[in-house]
Amino acid sequence: MGDVEKTVEDLNKIAMLTGEISSLHEKSLKTYPYIVFNGVKDFSIKYDISKDYTKENGEGYFTFDIEIEKEQDLLDKRCENLTEWVRNLFWREIKIEIYLNGKLEYKNSTLGNKEN
Repeated sequence: MGDVEKTVEDLNKIAMLTGEISSLHEKSLKTYPYIVFNGVKDFSIKYDISKDYTKENGEGYFTFDIEIEKEQDLLDKRCENLTEWVRNLFWREIKIEIYLNGKLEYKNSTLGNKEN
């Protein structure tokens, strides 16, 4: 494992324990919507990354609320890419919801699409 991978792994361990994201995490998360979607006007991110290891449903979540200027093609693929990048930055089990212009466009969870 290289130095960068080790640093990211260490930051993820700290994030899981504290429930807070690092500046590296924050910078990446603020960049991703602009890479994935065209014409991003504004966005917000809500999250809870604290994990309760005593419960099977403690996966954490990220909710992206993104305002875009126009219709986008390949929305499913774009949402899957954003989900994959967030999971690579944190961990595979994290739940992702993506709202575009106020409408839920994508919801993915390793526990299935049920309320957690």
